[in-house]
Amino acid sequence: MDAYWNLYRFDYSRFVMLLPSVRSALDPTAFASLSDSQETDAIVEALVEGDIEVVPARHDLVISLCCIGEPLPCPRQFLKILQKMRSNPRSEAGMDILADAFAAGRNLEAALRPPGRLAGLLTPAETADVYASYWKGGARGLPQRRPRIRRGGLVGAIGGFFRRLFDRGLAEDELRRLLGDLLEEAVENGEGMAVVLA
Repeated sequence: MDAYWNLYRFDYSRFVMLLPSVRSALDPTAFASLSDSQETDAIVEALVEGDIEVVPARHDLVISLCCIGEPLPCPRQFLKILQKMRSNPRSEAGMDILADAFAAGRNLEAALRPPGRLAGLLTPAETADVYASYWKGGARGLPQRRPRIRRGGLVGAIGGFFRRLFDRGLAEDELRRLLGDLLEEAVENGEGMAVVLA
């Protein structure tokens, strides 16, 4: 599956603590004071060499310092899955919040605008709301697959075979389950969520 976005758990309290320094970081020296690993040192080096601009460097710094654990890889079709989940009135509000993080740069400070690699953030409270909506909408109890109806004769059957053969992405119900697991872990740890372009 080719991920277009990665959805991470996000250490929002650390982000709030780092935010004044990130806002004022305009040169490599300021970035170097925030660096604490080889990954952040590489960001500083790229900034010194002129390979990266200030705002993308801020994005990369926040991602490397505040994103936690393994991400949920989200293909472009993930927004369609969110749209389906939004169609349930009980989960609509929470899924609107999550979709806003994907599409509209939710909670990005002016210093992190325009949205780039860091596409949007959710606070711990918003993450808890999304998780509650996830459960209210019954996302865990996914509907069973309907029996397939063959259409198109032999050509349609062959086309369907090849579509299934070359589709190596996660199934929709598997993505929903993994989303629920990631939300649950973030809520248990009092974390937010971050949407990062892959």
